[in-house]
Amino acid sequence: MESKNNNLLLKIFSIGTVTHLTFVSHFQIGSLNKKIKKNEPKIEYEIEVLNCEKKKNNFWELEFDERLRIAQLKKEEGKSYFLDKIFDKSKRRYLKSVKYLENKENLNEKQIKMFNEILNLCYLNIAACELKLENFENVIHYCNLSLEIDSIKNVKVKKKKNVSFKNNQKGII
Repeated sequence: MESKNNNLLLKIFSIGTVTHLTFVSHFQIGSLNKKIKKNEPKIEYEIEVLNCEKKKNNFWELEFDERLRIAQLKKEEGKSYFLDKIFDKSKRRYLKSVKYLENKENLNEKQIKMFNEILNLCYLNIAACELKLENFENVIHYCNLSLEIDSIKNVKVKKKKNVSFKNNQKGII
C-alpha cells in the first residue's frame, strides 16, 4: 500500500514542480463529541519538490534500536490479531517481526540476547497460529526453530510439538 501511495505521489509531484494544496474543514467537534457546522476555515500549502529518494527497505541497514522497536511493534500487532482470532494475519505480523531479527551480524551479546528473546516468542506465537490453522507440519517446524534458541525452558513448545505430531500421525493435515 505504501509503495502504491509513493508512486502516486511521484506522478503528482515531480521534482522541480510547485504544487498548491488546500484543506477545508466543514465541521469541528464540539462538546459531547457532536459535529457542529463552522465557517469552513482553509489551510493552504505551497509545496516545491526539491529532491526525491526511495526509502531503503533493507532491514539489516537499520540500527539495532530501530530494528528492535519495529520487531516489537509487529509482534504486538500479531498478538492483537491473535486475540481477535485472525490467525493468518497474526502469523504474517509475527513473520514480519522475525525478518527484523534474523540478521545478528555486528551485534554484541546483550543485543543478541534481546533479539533471541523476541525471536523465540515470535516462533512460539507463529506455532500457536499454525496450530489454530491446523497446519501441523508448520507447528513442528516453528517449534523446532524455537527449541534451537531455547531448548531448556521451553515447555510450551514441546507440548505444541507433541500435539501437532500426534495430529500429523493421524492424518489430520
